[in-house]
Amino acid sequence: MRAPAPTPRAWGRLRRFALGVHTRAMLCHHLWFISLTLFAIVGSVTAINVSSEIAQVWAEGAALGAAPSRTAAYIAYRLLDNGSQAFPIAFLLGLIWAEAAHAASGRLAMVRTVGMSFAGRSAALFILAAASVPAQFLLDNVVRPYAFMSLSRSHLGEYGWAYAAARKPHASWLAVGGRVIQATLQDAPDPKLGPATVYDFDAQGDLLRVAEAGVFAVSPAEPFLLRARGASVWTMQPDRGEAASAAGAEAPVGARVHQEDITIALSPRWLLYRGIHPKYVPLPDLIALSRDRALPNNPPQYAEWLRIRLSQALTPGLAAIAVAGLFAVAYDLWGLAAAAMAGLAASYLAYLGARIAAIAIESHLGPAIVAAAALPLALAAADGWLLYRLSPREHHR
Repeated sequence: MRAPAPTPRAWGRLRRFALGVHTRAMLCHHLWFISLTLFAIVGSVTAINVSSEIAQVWAEGAALGAAPSRTAAYIAYRLLDNGSQAFPIAFLLGLIWAEAAHAASGRLAMVRTVGMSFAGRSAALFILAAASVPAQFLLDNVVRPYAFMSLSRSHLGEYGWAYAAARKPHASWLAVGGRVIQATLQDAPDPKLGPATVYDFDAQGDLLRVAEAGVFAVSPAEPFLLRARGASVWTMQPDRGEAASAAGAEAPVGARVHQEDITIALSPRWLLYRGIHPKYVPLPDLIALSRDRALPNNPPQYAEWLRIRLSQALTPGLAAIAVAGLFAVAYDLWGLAAAAMAGLAASYLAYLGARIAAIAIESHLGPAIVAAAALPLALAAADGWLLYRLSPREHHR
């Protein structure tokens, strides 16, 4: 038999660092505490959420002959929704708990005794930090929108009841470019406007014409247009002067001209998600809405929330390395209790920083790209500095 090809030395060192016994043990150790923290937070929050709604959910399900299945679906969707929101802080708190337990058990002292630096013993931390990026991305952009839309469209709980109330046909005023539209917004079976009155204005704000139609529906050939066939159109006449006013005569303000087709450049996708906060919109539709030009004036902040959701995926992983590094520094200087408190404070500061960054992006406090990148860059800089400082500190002890 031929002997296997020798493993290159560099690859061997990398494999021992990333997949060695210590790394596997620490992965299990950290995952256990992170899971406990996540389950505790999500379980507590969900119990509080559902306690005030579950009786009505059960009653509505019983009226449909599906009380157990609808109630179980409601609880499952709320768990997904709350889990998506709780993951960032639970990830950091669980990490601190794991580090504190590792130090309290004496295993950290044993590892340091054999000469392992912070970077050398933190392969599990780096793996978890890297894995948190796609995990947070999926939670923010797949799991939470799916849970919210499932609750809403199934009319389950507070989300579902609010969604049902918002989707009832109701009269609204919309401003689209130089037009003002008074219309009844409808969803079933497809998004549409009707009946509707369209007011066209010129650049000076003078009324040019008025069009009325029974319904504006999506045009199959032009999906970004709502079309009304045979709308009644009135064109405004110029003012007849002060003489008619002085005589008390009422000059006609318009003349009915003819029936014609009228189009409105209004996105059917916006109609589909009207009244829904951008943080709940599924990612493909959020991307499309952020680029959509057929939106009413002052639309929801789709582009801003796209940046928020993308940048937030980086926060837990980068913050985890910074929090663990700060724990190691504080543990050397002041002991376990102070290190745990410092880690908790840093975790909450990172979580608060993510919220502040979201507010800055929404409020347009400076360029959006700067606001979105500020926290990840700050955390990355803190990670680099801590890794640089910790390795010499421990090598020369």
